[in-house]
Amino acid sequence: MDVARKLVILAREMGQYIEVEDVEIENLVNKSHQDLSVEDYLKAMADDDEIMQSRYQEANNEGKALCYIAQLNGNGEASVSLKEIDQDINFLD
Repeated sequence: MDVARKLVILAREMGQYIEVEDVEIENLVNKSHQDLSVEDYLKAMADDDEIMQSRYQEANNEGKALCYIAQLNGNGEASVSLKEIDQDINFLD
């Protein structure tokens, strides 16, 4: 959510008046885990770890890295999501 808020600020600085609710967000934490106790949350995270590890491995096998990226286009469409990017680009430095 913090990244989405920052994206909204940048969009407004660019003259695009969007709200956080307008940003399509891929949460890294499963929404069904948000109301769990700490103990139950940690147990549930084991399943999420497997999913994330699989995504990481697939990206790595293709010479890519996973990055949480905020995007804004000229039409005011905004998103924050985990993307695969080439490992050799300067974005990772």
